[in-house]
Amino acid sequence: FAQDFIQPGVFNHQLTLTLKGPIDIAALEERLNHILSIHDVFRLTFQAEQQVLVEKAPTLSIAEMPDIEAANKALNMPFTLDEAPLIRAAIVRPGTLVIVAHHLIIDGVSWAVLIDQLDQPTERISENVSFGAWTTTLDHAALRGDFRNEAAFWKAQTPFDSTTLPLDFPAVSLEDNREASRRSIQCAISLTERRTTPAPLQDILLTAVASAIAAWTQSAKVRLDLEGHGRELELLDLDLSGTLGWFTSLYPVTLPIHTKDDARTRLAAVTKRLRAIPRHGSA
Repeated sequence: FAQDFIQPGVFNHQLTLTLKGPIDIAALEERLNHILSIHDVFRLTFQAEQQVLVEKAPTLSIAEMPDIEAANKALNMPFTLDEAPLIRAAIVRPGTLVIVAHHLIIDGVSWAVLIDQLDQPTERISENVSFGAWTTTLDHAALRGDFRNEAAFWKAQTPFDSTTLPLDFPAVSLEDNREASRRSIQCAISLTERRTTPAPLQDILLTAVASAIAAWTQSAKVRLDLEGHGRELELLDLDLSGTLGWFTSLYPVTLPIHTKDDARTRLAAVTKRLRAIPRHGSA
């Protein structure tokens, strides 16, 4: 909502599955609707940027489409955000299932959960912790002050004025800054270099990005927004492994970068800062 999309009803995730054996649409509908009844996220609607939970679990009808192109077009039409469920499905003969859901109710981890539950007998499908229970628990933890000791870290990430990236051609209008003018640079890390660098690949990539921006802006600090899957809340003691929803976390981090230091020194500084992030930015 903060990005103020022209069409907020179009922000979709899509899953395309190849099914084995003959397709029983009625049985598949029954399985999908059972899953919808278990996960409260499918009862979510959004009105004036507020989450509203409808009382009754919605039902989903599986459409039958002549081909993948028709299915993609029909299923990716804009969702009406104040009408549940924000998910659609279609079958393309002989054996393809296409599911489209609005990103507001699902993330990448959730698709793995959904696939697993589609493959389970109905009586074994369950949800460990509901999305609503997670949000309530998170709110209560915040009100209790469980995260108060982390405030100093987060305040330290945003005190300085972020440097505006310099432009080669500042007079060029945004209309002329098109995809056709994009240029790409590719670099590779050799297997030997990777073996002698024990840091996680994410740390290496962030060090490279931050080093490039630091040299570009002549700044010793680079502020980035990072994204995580948002399910790393050990303090709350919640098992979210069987929960559907959009848990993705977006959080700021300021990386110290001194371009005069060698690459390993910069990598060590970035790794230290990343390890200091509370709960991987999940709360």
